[in-house]
Amino acid sequence: TLADTAVALADTLGYRPLVARAYLARGRVALERRGDDFGAADFDAAVTHGLATGEFALAIEAYARRVYAHTMVATGATVSLDGLAGMIGIGAWAGHRADVGQALLFNNLGVAARVAGVPPLARRAFARALELAAAVTGPGAVELTVAQANLMQVEPDPAARARLGRGAVATLSARLGPTHPRTLEMELHLAMASAAPDDVAARLAPLLDQIALVHPELTGLRTEFGSELLWLAMLSDQRALVARTAARIE
Repeated sequence: TLADTAVALADTLGYRPLVARAYLARGRVALERRGDDFGAADFDAAVTHGLATGEFALAIEAYARRVYAHTMVATGATVSLDGLAGMIGIGAWAGHRADVGQALLFNNLGVAARVAGVPPLARRAFARALELAAAVTGPGAVELTVAQANLMQVEPDPAARARLGRGAVATLSARLGPTHPRTLEMELHLAMASAAPDDVAARLAPLLDQIALVHPELTGLRTEFGSELLWLAMLSDQRALVARTAARIE
């Protein structure tokens, strides 16, 4: 692949800042494609080369993605957080240069805590990620809306959940457009955050109809949230909605 070629070329040249970036890029490809290790080995390499060459912002970002990758492949095992305190310290020293990496790091620590069954720790980590993300104004702001979505999912207060979701939707809509798949997916998460099942169903149904019309290729998204809507419609004996939703997710 192109990512493999980039890593091979960087290794051949031996210029370590370039090597660090190549491994980080290939790790991100593996993470996006959900490869065997979610890019964990490449992120480890990027951390090593980044720290060795003073590319601290890159190293923190790579470490943050490493935490997420290890969480995804841990399957019940404890996620290794070796070097965490040092990375947080370097991030604090680096200041705004490392805002994206620091925000990703705390977000992914929250993911690890949630997977481990420690919601209070997850909430604190997601909240810190959101604080750091507030300073990000570049392209990273889009990715960091994930912190709002994650905090929304562990926030016990319905009003706070709705506020977080609306903020994420507003950011994505402004940067990507209101009908972009990521914006619509966030709208779906916001709909699911409602405390009342009937309200969830009323919000989900038109969103799924819109996705079917605008993005018919997003079958996985329609199936995931359509299954939730189908269950809610069956519970409330909304037979017409059951039939329409079942047809949407076939």
